[in-house]
Amino acid sequence: MNRVNSYRSIRVAKYIRLSRDDGDDRESESVENQRDIIDNYISEHEELIDSGEYVDDGFTGTNFNRPGFQKMLKDIEDGKIDCIITKDLSRFGRDHIDTGYYLERYLPAKTIRYIAIGDNVDTSKQVSDIAGKKNSGSQEIKSAAKSREKTVEISKGSEAVKEVSFEEPENKKKLAERDGQVHLTHWGSSCDISN
Repeated sequence: MNRVNSYRSIRVAKYIRLSRDDGDDRESESVENQRDIIDNYISEHEELIDSGEYVDDGFTGTNFNRPGFQKMLKDIEDGKIDCIITKDLSRFGRDHIDTGYYLERYLPAKTIRYIAIGDNVDTSKQVSDIAGKKNSGSQEIKSAAKSREKTVEISKGSEAVKEVSFEEPENKKKLAERDGQVHLTHWGSSCDISN
């Protein structure tokens, strides 16, 4: 059967970053592993066309003065890219303010789609505080927890507590619901994320 591509072809930049701080022994974050994850994703989506790979091996994610990232920006300016794909948000950047600028201002202004596979982020399907997704008590975290929740009812004095634990690739978080309020414990601190 001859299959017709009914989708618009989307030129994809594969962005891969591995910091020296990530360590050489972390296979889950290796350049090869990131490449395989992104290649598998592209192969499963017929509208995505691999247009090149941008690698910053040994560069921190706390700033954007990285040669691969800068070349990718130039190719965006030259109209060669429609979409950027990373393994997860942390590979794009770790500085909340600068990452937010690129993901919420620069890329949308250039009509560039962004996909973070491990974090289930695709800007063509959602509009939100993407840069803060992993770093705040946002509604997205609350929703992610509910989709993977394991509920344990706990009684603490007269206060009924429902605790939910879930894992993301790099972080562990715990939600606790007390008296209708939802609280997030993350990296040893907590914050209220109720509406």
